[in-house]
Amino acid sequence: MQSLTHILQSLNKVTDSASPHVGMVITPEGLELKASTDGITAFARLRADCFSSFHVSSKAHDKIAMELHPRVLLEALRSADKAVQTELALTMKQGIKCITVTTESPNSIVVIQDAPIPKLLREEEMDALREPAIQAPRVQLVLPDARKLKSVLERIKAHDKFVKVRGSDQGTLILKVNNEMLQTRTCFEAAVLGTPSGREVTASASVRDLLVVTASLAVKSHRALLGMTDGFSIVVNVQLDDEDLLSLVYLLPTTEVPDDEF
Repeated sequence: MQSLTHILQSLNKVTDSASPHVGMVITPEGLELKASTDGITAFARLRADCFSSFHVSSKAHDKIAMELHPRVLLEALRSADKAVQTELALTMKQGIKCITVTTESPNSIVVIQDAPIPKLLREEEMDALREPAIQAPRVQLVLPDARKLKSVLERIKAHDKFVKVRGSDQGTLILKVNNEMLQTRTCFEAAVLGTPSGREVTASASVRDLLVVTASLAVKSHRALLGMTDGFSIVVNVQLDDEDLLSLVYLLPTTEVPDDEF
């Protein structure tokens, strides 16, 4: 359950008071989860092989979709940290639909906790929870150390809500702020995916959105790929394992920055 817990922790950082829910679709192939605000969108997938046993059945072609409070489910999953066995099931308790978490500790103590489901979704509402369509990136880099990136962004956050980002397929990622309070330019070396051809993409992104991504990377990640597209969006694909059983993708909106303003 550690994988599910990490995914929920990451998506919980995306939610806010205006959009507190995470959408989840359960299919025979696994779980798909999506969280969105006015800015950042995050999409995660856990394949059925992440679990020792996985079964779903419904009249909607064996798909079940819902909205859930990630914080509530995370509270219920706390007892799974040191459990020898954990089971999640969709149940009905006193007329309330729930995700019931049953755990058994090493000394055979069984704990049952219910996380209420705010809303079950109809089959036609599932389209909104599909993985976002993403353009092929013009530049794709392996993100540098998350702690160093977060440290730079925290300093910028105190002086500006936005940061100019330039990615180059020559292997550089530059963060720049230039205002009355702060003038700074930080350059990271980054491994390049693909053949270098001199491409560069420059955009302005929310510091808050980038910090959400770095917080996820600091918890658990194999590596993260940053892609910058012509649609002026930043895509961060977080690789959580070597077997492609888990995936987490962030889509950050950006605005164009003319070269003469960088």
